[in-house]
Amino acid sequence: MKKFLILALFSVIITSCQSERKKELSDLNLYFESDIEIDSVFISNITQDREFQFLPFSNTMNIDLNDSINDLYNINFYTKNGLIMNQMWLDGKQLQIKGRITNKAEIDTVIGSSLYYKAKDFSKRYKKMSSNSSKISTSENEFLLQELEAHIENPFSIHVTSQFLNKNMQDKEALKKAYTILNRQPENIKNHLFNDFKKIENLLTVNTIDISKHRFYNTSKELSGITFSEGKTYLIDFWFVDCKPCVKDHKYISKQLDKLKANNIELIGVSIDRDHSKWMNYLDSNSYNWANFRDVDNYDDRLTKHMYISTFPTYMLVDNQGNIIKNTNDYKDIEEHLK
Repeated sequence: MKKFLILALFSVIITSCQSERKKELSDLNLYFESDIEIDSVFISNITQDREFQFLPFSNTMNIDLNDSINDLYNINFYTKNGLIMNQMWLDGKQLQIKGRITNKAEIDTVIGSSLYYKAKDFSKRYKKMSSNSSKISTSENEFLLQELEAHIENPFSIHVTSQFLNKNMQDKEALKKAYTILNRQPENIKNHLFNDFKKIENLLTVNTIDISKHRFYNTSKELSGITFSEGKTYLIDFWFVDCKPCVKDHKYISKQLDKLKANNIELIGVSIDRDHSKWMNYLDSNSYNWANFRDVDNYDDRLTKHMYISTFPTYMLVDNQGNIIKNTNDYKDIEEHLK
């Protein structure tokens, strides 16, 4: 009897210790060894914008969040030499993330999040079947639609949608299939700034651009309008200075201006940059003298917002009435059209 009581008491103590250990876990628990000195850590979620925390770094960090975990998260480490950025898709409760900081964040283990490993598996499988070509295979499309269906109630669907739109921007039948699935997204995800749902809806339903309703800054920093002349076609290039694909395309396009002119096409650049001096310096240093304008600083009044343009570069080929002939993120599509 005495032996039984001792064992029972020992069992209670063990259970109590395990319970206390469980209680010690916060929403997000980071265990990182580091070869370098780290000052602080920045935690934020990206697709729903509800978490922003700057915290001093330690090897063990137990962090309570404002919301349940189900999003793409920045877990960024600030050092004396700069920023080590890290993004992770996470879901679950009382997550444990173990790793090491060298010149990058090396993740060894994530406990408690199935989405982390699903997102890694998605990237691995999609990388194998995806090509650098703007063309998409049937199997690739089917894979993306299946993944979109599987994650439709999860913010990860935003990432899948982006991949799908990138390859299917010119295929309205494919976009209709995605749109049917996306209509079932929760409203907070559907209406998020980074989601392409509204852009797909715009591509399927909007066939004209009314540029006369918008004002832009010209190179003299004066507000002005853009007018289309009868008999002309226009290629509107939506871009910004720090967009590497935009910069690369500009170098190429600058050598194709005679071809555009031969097709009676006038090039118009519309930048989303807010730093006027930086924008002008870029244009002047590269001698890009085609018609260039800067979208207004007030986001709600921007043409890019009204046309749901969130991927850059975006090229829109329109006639003088604003009817959209071609809408693409790839300048090669414009060249193919001209052929």
